[in-house]
Amino acid sequence: MVEQYLGKCFEALVKLYMVDGKSTADTNLICGMYSPEKEKVMFKSVVTAKNGVEQWLGLLQKEMEISVKRIICLGFNEWM
Repeated sequence: MVEQYLGKCFEALVKLYMVDGKSTADTNLICGMYSPEKEKVMFKSVVTAKNGVEQWLGLLQKEMEISVKRIICLGFNEWM
């Protein structure tokens, strides 16, 4: 579906992690993402891929920012 074009929209995103590990064709609930280095980042909230692609890609981008910021803060606090 749209997954093959995500790398062109988001540089460090290779694949989406869907509910129960299914593909985007089987479900529309996005729980996380995979980086090019095969790192899995789980989202704080589930993103629903429905309605217009522009809408849920905007929600996906916001959730990516929130989740990466949360992980960076956790790592920084552990380091301190």
